[in-house]
Amino acid sequence: MKKIIFKLLVLFSIIINLSRANFSDCGGNKKFEIDTVSVIPIENNENNIISFTIKGFLKENIYEGNIFTIINSGAITFVKEKKPICSSDQSIYCPIESGEIQYNFNISMSKKTPKGQTLYSTVWFTDQNPDQIGCFNINFTL
Repeated sequence: MKKIIFKLLVLFSIIINLSRANFSDCGGNKKFEIDTVSVIPIENNENNIISFTIKGFLKENIYEGNIFTIINSGAITFVKEKKPICSSDQSIYCPIESGEIQYNFNISMSKKTPKGQTLYSTVWFTDQNPDQIGCFNINFTL
């Protein structure tokens, strides 16, 4: 009986965590159609790392551009960052060919960020023009 209860609790925890990873599209010209987004907070000794994985379909080649990330909770902004879309940090090099794509990147956050607090993130991508090609909002908890 204890094993069944434990398994149900684990399953319930997984369902809760998956529901927290729901994202919403926030616009762009739809050159990058985002299918799924996952956010995994990783603690280490120096800071918190937020690992983003985005899967979708890129309609046109990208020759350069940027990723803009904002993470906040209410009026407090914890991260406001701009990174090149093509770099060795993201393990993707330009040009990025059109088609199915999985894009991974990490954001560092201070250890002072409160645990258990819901954080709100907006991430958008630009191309070489610099037009916004895709955007999403997502909530997550450290």
